[in-house]
Amino acid sequence: MKSLFAVLSALIISGFASPASADNGCKDVLVNGTMTTTQLRSHTFFLQILAAEFAQKTDEQTDEKLSHDGSMSWAGIVFGGKFNKDDVKRYIQELRTKLDVSTVLNHESSVLLASGDPKILEAWSKCMQDRRGLSMRFEASSAKAVTLILEWYAYPVAPGVSTDTKLKDDILIPKDKEKDVQVVAGKECLSAKNALRDKVPCTVNLEFSSGAIDLLLIANAIHGTADAYLPQRLVLKPEQEIWQPQPGEEKTVGLYAFSEDTRSKSVCLAPKKDWSFIAATMEAKQSHYDGPSGAGRCSGEIKPNTPTFLCFNSRMVPNPSGDHHCSATLVGEIIHYNVVDGLGLQKGVQMEQIQTFQFQ
Repeated sequence: MKSLFAVLSALIISGFASPASADNGCKDVLVNGTMTTTQLRSHTFFLQILAAEFAQKTDEQTDEKLSHDGSMSWAGIVFGGKFNKDDVKRYIQELRTKLDVSTVLNHESSVLLASGDPKILEAWSKCMQDRRGLSMRFEASSAKAVTLILEWYAYPVAPGVSTDTKLKDDILIPKDKEKDVQVVAGKECLSAKNALRDKVPCTVNLEFSSGAIDLLLIANAIHGTADAYLPQRLVLKPEQEIWQPQPGEEKTVGLYAFSEDTRSKSVCLAPKKDWSFIAATMEAKQSHYDGPSGAGRCSGEIKPNTPTFLCFNSRMVPNPSGDHHCSATLVGEIIHYNVVDGLGLQKGVQMEQIQTFQFQ
């Protein structure tokens, strides 16, 4: 992890120092430091960052990042085994299209803080104690129940000078979010009349109508500013089933061969609407063979084999010449992701056992 910033050295005799936004330096500590070490990867906030990161990468860069051995557990889905790299890429694409990740990277530090990950909170607290200033962050305990936490880290002052500060203006829920966000408790923390005391958190309990509602708040205090962004609390819930051909589609292709290495026609398919092939499970199985016993090789081939498109055929390599009939049948599984409220955490999962991707 990057080194945290040093304590401010200058003693301000007459009052506080007042940088425009004292928490800006600490944001880099989170984005460049803890993001590469935390093990809490099954949380929806990390998945949204992952999807937003990959949206900026080329296919080659994505392939490099997804090179791995073993398996990974993300939000109820185990990648590895029946899932391959193409399936993971498809999952990330689903995240980008079904969740709003467009603003996540602009508020990456807020997203990390909102996860409540202990390593991240520890790094943030230490940095803010070093740099001082106003801190504001969300912490989501469920898709709908969220806490807003304001904390003032006072600058050194002369003896007898108050370490308190106040907001210049009330913190307001944006009008387009008012019907979806209810202040349950701690409303006084949003008021400019309320004093913020040194290292004494002021907490606001919020209730959201659904996890689909995000929220950006800005605090302007006498001695600094802070902002906090809460992303959507949504997860993709997988639904899997055995692939079946749609009306008019073929699932078996065959051929006759005498002496030449022969392939059947290729049948190209896409999964049914809003579903994807689980690419690692798709197989063109030899389903029928007629010919001299032990003479030749009958097989099925798939190329390409991706979550959204594949072509398959049968192939016969006669040896020796003779009347050979070979057919192959497509088998495998498909998957669909439903968007539901949630944080993606599974009870009982040991986070340190989850293999992770690390970003540079």
